[in-house]
Amino acid sequence: MTDPLKIYRSVDEVNADATLVVRARATSRSWIETVRSEKYPELGVQFTVRSFAVSKVLRGDDPGASIDVRELGVETDRGTTVSETDYILFLHEFGFEKGTQYKNQWTGVGGPVGVMVVDGQTTLRSSDEFPEMPSSIPLRIVEAAAGRVASG
Repeated sequence: MTDPLKIYRSVDEVNADATLVVRARATSRSWIETVRSEKYPELGVQFTVRSFAVSKVLRGDDPGASIDVRELGVETDRGTTVSETDYILFLHEFGFEKGTQYKNQWTGVGGPVGVMVVDGQTTLRSSDEFPEMPSSIPLRIVEAAAGRVASG
């Protein structure tokens, strides 16, 4: 689980916290799930979950033909992914409570920071919430960064 308060300023910083990096296309399959804390079961946090068709694994273990990625909030007020759109996804295993991981469930590093839209030979920020990240980065630079194993 990454630090939710961390400010990412470069693709290398996002890559350093990712355990899986893929190029994938968002499908139209999405749904809302509420996750409850074991410590506070009366509190629930809503997530939008979207399925992606994986076209290329840039780093990490092959997750198979498709993966499900969680975004905090519901599509109508927060979702940043759009069906039939290509993305570079910098992911880590989803964890709701510190120390708790959910097998085969993923979320973008830094939330939408780790979700980059592919637009031709460029990647674009998927959200304006984090202006510290460049608004566009050449695709070749993002793919090269993803291929490097993070040190440290």
